[in-house]
Amino acid sequence: AHFHFAGFAAPTVVGLMGRDIGFRGEPPTQKRPWAYSVAACVVMAGVPLVAAGIALSRSLETPSAILLGLGMLQLSGFLMFSGLRRLFRPVVAPPLTAFERARWRVSGLCLFVAGFSLVGSMMLAIAFAVTGSAGHGATDGLIPYATMAAFHGIANAIGFATMAFLGFFLSPKALERAEHGPEVEDVIP
Repeated sequence: AHFHFAGFAAPTVVGLMGRDIGFRGEPPTQKRPWAYSVAACVVMAGVPLVAAGIALSRSLETPSAILLGLGMLQLSGFLMFSGLRRLFRPVVAPPLTAFERARWRVSGLCLFVAGFSLVGSMMLAIAFAVTGSAGHGATDGLIPYATMAAFHGIANAIGFATMAFLGFFLSPKALERAEHGPEVEDVIP
């Protein structure tokens, strides 16, 4: 179950976040943020490395878990920033209905919650890996496996994956295009 979420949700959310900051395959209108590129590469590499570490060796699992945790923490910053931008910044857009404006704000709340959930769950995952709680034959770790499974799993499944997907799903397409396009006229408070 862990790698269904980590292996599917994390890379998918990274891609959706890249699209949200304006990288849709066409030449970017502004310089690509290097921090996003680093986070994307680390998450894409980190998921299979952690899986290999769990299956093969604790000496690979611990650094891989730390690497993936740091990449996901970086992603959490992008999610929270995007969420706050949607919640509080006046949005430049074509005329939208009240329903579309509400969807935009709710999508911001969902993205903020997704990013905030990652902070706690990834700090717990890093602590789990570093304290000897994880790995083959780990017995006297600082964090019990049941605690890790309950808190890290629920925070990632519901707080991160579900809320991030819901946040991106709720984004009105007209407003999303307007956020990145030059042909915009109206400002919606």
